[in-house]
Amino acid sequence: MSISHQTLSHEPLVWNDELPPGFKGERLPGGILHSASGDFGELCLQNFAADQFTIQYNTFDLRESFTLQHISRDDGVHSKLLIKGKSIETFNLDESVPFTVNQFSLVESSEYINTSTLGKGLHVSFDAYFSKPMLIEMKSLFPGHRLWQKELPDGGRADNDIHMAVHSILRCKFEKELREHFYFNRVKDLLFHYLLQSGDKLLQNQPSEKEVQAVLQAEEIISGNIAEHHSIPDLSRRVLLNEFRLKAVFKIIFRMGPYEYLVRKRLIRGRELLESGLSIKEVAAIVGYRPSDFTIAFRQHFGYVPSAVKKNTGNQ
Repeated sequence: MSISHQTLSHEPLVWNDELPPGFKGERLPGGILHSASGDFGELCLQNFAADQFTIQYNTFDLRESFTLQHISRDDGVHSKLLIKGKSIETFNLDESVPFTVNQFSLVESSEYINTSTLGKGLHVSFDAYFSKPMLIEMKSLFPGHRLWQKELPDGGRADNDIHMAVHSILRCKFEKELREHFYFNRVKDLLFHYLLQSGDKLLQNQPSEKEVQAVLQAEEIISGNIAEHHSIPDLSRRVLLNEFRLKAVFKIIFRMGPYEYLVRKRLIRGRELLESGLSIKEVAAIVGYRPSDFTIAFRQHFGYVPSAVKKNTGNQ
């Protein structure tokens, strides 16, 4: 099995095409599976390649520190989005960049070398390659973008649009030619939003490492129980960060406030539960809504009512 990833910290990896035991990630529809296990833990890479793009969903469940290197000679823009965990990333043998949740990189190169150093725990990331032809349209839309002058190892923080593009890819229900067409359009959307987000002026009053860690802890509290209402004063007390900085830094990292983030998590989880066959009443209770409030919030967020999901699921 040929694969462009190798470890720099352990013995050579033996790759196979089966999910690791107790796999904690999601399946990439149509993706080719590569996994490796050992005393270090489990690695799982899921890759979908087409002529103009490549996407890869990575899940690393580690029991010790691990270093993985990826080499690509595809000419274009290479991106990495950290969805869960934290890492030290090096791009094209340049300076190391600390990565935390929601951080992304953009590197335009004909030879791309990405080295990731990861600690113990669960790490989830989403990589994408955008070909030169795909960049032509984007360069006309963003003629003065800083990416065209230099690499962006720290491109910025993913906003809701970036997360929705990745989420839609992982939830794709199409097959064969329709799947590739769907992915192509979602990948273009992803690149568009990456460029839009990384083109912003540098934010003033950047958060300290202590503030970033406090906000990441607050996000874990919110995600750990989405049915509960987490007030700003309560979160502030629990993570030892004043309310103003909690809201400000949370928005810098996640591109939305804590309450908006909670609502988004509830509704995305609600749609998943509806797709699994649960009733609207059951789903509303699980994600912390009354049925009528859930219906209103769902329609405002997705543009259609929950019963449409139930109907489509029932017709499959």
